[in-house]
Amino acid sequence: MPNQPVEAKTYWPECPNSRTLLRWLQVIKAEGDLGDKRGRHRKGSGQIDTDPAIREIIHGAIKYLGPTASDIRLLKIPDVKALGLSRGALRNYLCKLQEENRALWLKLTNPAAYRNSGAVKFGSRSSKDLLPNAIWELDFTRNDLVLELGGKRHRFSIGGLIDVATRRRLFVLSTAPRGMATADLLIKGIRAWGMPHLVRPDNGKEFINHRILNFSAALGFTVDPCRPGHPEGKPHIERLFGDLNHDKIPLLPSYVGHNVASRQAIRENKGERQLIDLAMDWQEFETWLEAWRAESENEFHSSLGCSPLEQLAHFEANGWSRTDCQYSLDYLQKMALDRQLKTVNSYGIRHQNRRYIAAELGGYVGQKLPCLLDHQDPRHLWVMDADGKAILCEAKWEVDLTDEQMILVSQQAKRAARGIQEQGIAAGKTARQISKKLEKDSLSVFDPSLQGQAETALQQSAEKVTEIFGQATQGKLADPDSGVLPMPYRNPIQGSTPAPFGQDALDNESQAFRDDAMRLWHKPRADWTEQEEAFVREHFDFFEGLLAFSGSAADGVVDFINQLAA
Repeated sequence: MPNQPVEAKTYWPECPNSRTLLRWLQVIKAEGDLGDKRGRHRKGSGQIDTDPAIREIIHGAIKYLGPTASDIRLLKIPDVKALGLSRGALRNYLCKLQEENRALWLKLTNPAAYRNSGAVKFGSRSSKDLLPNAIWELDFTRNDLVLELGGKRHRFSIGGLIDVATRRRLFVLSTAPRGMATADLLIKGIRAWGMPHLVRPDNGKEFINHRILNFSAALGFTVDPCRPGHPEGKPHIERLFGDLNHDKIPLLPSYVGHNVASRQAIRENKGERQLIDLAMDWQEFETWLEAWRAESENEFHSSLGCSPLEQLAHFEANGWSRTDCQYSLDYLQKMALDRQLKTVNSYGIRHQNRRYIAAELGGYVGQKLPCLLDHQDPRHLWVMDADGKAILCEAKWEVDLTDEQMILVSQQAKRAARGIQEQGIAAGKTARQISKKLEKDSLSVFDPSLQGQAETALQQSAEKVTEIFGQATQGKLADPDSGVLPMPYRNPIQGSTPAPFGQDALDNESQAFRDDAMRLWHKPRADWTEQEEAFVREHFDFFEGLLAFSGSAADGVVDFINQLAA
């Protein structure tokens, strides 16, 4: 550059005028280098990029719209519209998100596709140290099959069970609700392989319900479902159904395919089930399914390094043995029924306006017991013990019993209740003995130095009671403000008034009590006094036991006892 001054335009033809340059120099002096606005709109400096709260709102809106998310539809959502973003800025952010963060875009718009291609899948879900029957994975395929049965087309579902350690598998083909089919599949696995330690199903209601949880608790294994929306928690059964649905079933000569257009992303996210139409009956398909299962258990498995049956033989050669179920098939099927708590009353068990009776229920009147209900066969229910671990009896619908059977069951139930009645009578006798002993030894609880004061207080109380009792016998009530009510029958201290009906007999446990009871038993109910009726009510247990073993009584007595029992 020459030493003498030259015009700036010589080297910078587009140089602004001197006033603009002067203004730039003033800004540099005031705000430093780059103090002006040039460069402030560089990449990554926009409102969406710099504010996490705005991005969170946009991501939530994308999640809500799913695969149909676009800048136009996002701007129609009130929360996004309130941000004041331009359509261009929103469109640019969506394009950048799809290009630079593909995994996040899939997570927001298509979680199923994210699990298949975007989620991290390092390592293995199965350990080589896992023993057979340690973990079973259970699920139902997302495909329903339309097969012929009895000349009609029915919708079937396929349930699958796989042993993680050996990759053995079992299937069940069912038209029943999947809750019932789940129990059938577990029973099939227990009988074929032995008892499991843990079963891992999906988190659906067909797997997590009272029936399955009660069934597992009764047999002693654990149900550990996957987290909602995370089928990767049971990858082995998912892979098995993937092979079945995409590689095997389409090869069948009668395969027709899905009867609806494919909208895979929306269908998977909303949980819609697919239909596969096969022009074959269920027996043919079940035979093919069992043949494929047996063939696959003899094929080489890459993760095992051998076939499933060879893996099982390896464990058995090293000392492992299966734990067989101690219960019969009939018992397992009953334990898988629906279970409800029912109250045993004096007429049996009531369910859906039906009454079920059994002789064994006589000893459980008033108790709540678990009952197994077969909704497809309502003529029976099975009653369990209070712990729900053993079946006590089978109760039958009373309309199925003849008059002779009803009489026999009634007599047997009364005999079953005899033990409870005898325990009640014995408990009453013991209670009266305890009462007498406490009354006799009441002074022994006092300190010897205070015994004189206690005797004086007792004598004063006796005199007070005698005075009040005298007023009562003369028809005078005690002073309401005194806090003491008149004694209705006798003076407990002096015994000057006759005891109430049967009282002396009870106190002395004499034959007089039984004589009083038998006299009332053969006395017509209409001739009882109020005092006699109160006596029967007080000693109801004795009279109910008498009813169980006595075939005759006076008019109205049996009806009165039955009314008290109800």
